[in-house]
Amino acid sequence: MEMKEILKSLREKNRLTQGQLAERMMVTRQAVSRWETGETQPNTDTLKLLSQEFNVSINTLLGSPRQLVCQCCGMILSEDEMISREADGSYNENFCKWCHADIKVKSTILKPNGRKCDMKIYEKCPVLESKNFLVRQTKNDDCEELLKVYGDKNALPFFNSDNCDGDNFYYPTKERMTDAINFWSSSYENGWFARLSIIDKLASNIIGTVELCLRVSDDAFNQMGILRIDVRSDYEKESVLSELIALIAPCMPELLGCTGILTKAPIYAVERIHALLNTGFSKSEHLLIGKTGFAYDGYWTKD
Repeated sequence: MEMKEILKSLREKNRLTQGQLAERMMVTRQAVSRWETGETQPNTDTLKLLSQEFNVSINTLLGSPRQLVCQCCGMILSEDEMISREADGSYNENFCKWCHADIKVKSTILKPNGRKCDMKIYEKCPVLESKNFLVRQTKNDDCEELLKVYGDKNALPFFNSDNCDGDNFYYPTKERMTDAINFWSSSYENGWFARLSIIDKLASNIIGTVELCLRVSDDAFNQMGILRIDVRSDYEKESVLSELIALIAPCMPELLGCTGILTKAPIYAVERIHALLNTGFSKSEHLLIGKTGFAYDGYWTKD
């Protein structure tokens, strides 16, 4: 429907006359009439008032000209119920409601003068190097090569997307990959997590990424360092993962100030499980409790 039809439908659904709506919007009845005939459209401030009055997003009022996508997790916001809201009740069409809530929590916990300042990883992002791999902070220039990782459907089952608000880390287009890299960069600046690219030194290309962060929670994994390793499916091998874990894990207590290390390996991730056993990890008996209360299995820990 066009905007004129949407406004009329919402007004009638809420049993308001043109005059009553005009009074609430602080305009004349003639102005409302012109909106509904399509002669004119409300200005930006009035659109915000209409959005709050009818409890719909501005995008919906305009006839959904844009496909809204959460700038955090990449979720398509197909319904207004999925869109985040500010404290005054207005819609924030940049985020889904789950990511927006998470950002608020992280912003409270990790302030520039708070916990972030206690972690060396945010003073300077490390560069780590082993015999076959180099690991350094992800950059915008990594986009093309990372597309081969996050557009790899065979690698997707091994990515740890637990507690990530519905994002499965499948980024098949340059636009989606660029958005993800931009979010990773802002997350590092805010002290939420660090994302580093993995470079195969012999092949001179990027084969995956590592995410490092400190978990602050009420479950058994509080104050533990989370290690996420995402690699292309042809690198999901015991030898590769063992070398990467042995390179990164020993540095995490100093970088994050964590009390232990936590990582995910589903039951079918045979090569990854063998790599974890090789590097001193053991299967945890505890479940990871997400922010929605959902419990996740498959975690391995090392003190």
